[in-house]
Amino acid sequence: MKRTVYLRSRKILAFTWVGCFIVAILIGMFIYSKEWIDDPALIRFLKEISKIYLPFVGAILGYFLQRRIKIAGSAVSESTGLLLAFIFSLLWNLLILFFLVPLAFKIGNFNKAMSNIDSVAEIFSWLVAGSIGYFFATEKSVPG
Repeated sequence: MKRTVYLRSRKILAFTWVGCFIVAILIGMFIYSKEWIDDPALIRFLKEISKIYLPFVGAILGYFLQRRIKIAGSAVSESTGLLLAFIFSLLWNLLILFFLVPLAFKIGNFNKAMSNIDSVAEIFSWLVAGSIGYFFATEKSVPG
C-alpha cells in the first residue's frame, strides 16, 4: 500500500514539473504569436526556460527511463517513461511546427523561421534525445 502511494506521489510530482515546464513554453509561444516580443526575445525566453527547468525535468525523465531498465516488467516505469517520452516528443514537434505551419500559408519570414527552428533545436534537444535514444536504439526497449 505504501509503495503504491509513493509511486503515485512520484508520478504526480513528475507531471507537476513537466506540466509547469510546458505551460511556461506555451506562454512564450503565445506572447510571440501575439507579436508582443520579437525573435531575439523569444529565443532568450526559451533559453531561460530551458536553463531553469533542465536540471529538474532532465532528472525526472532520466529517472523514469533508468528505472524502466532496472525493473523491467513494471507497468509504472514502462508506462510513465513512455508517456514522458511521448509528451516531450509531441512538445518538440509542436515547437518546430509552430514556425513551419505559417510558412505554408505565406505568413512570416522564411529566414526567421529557419533561424528560430535552429535555436529551438539547440535549446531543447536535451528533452527528446534520451527518450528517443532509449526507445529506439535497443531491442531492450520493447516491453515483454
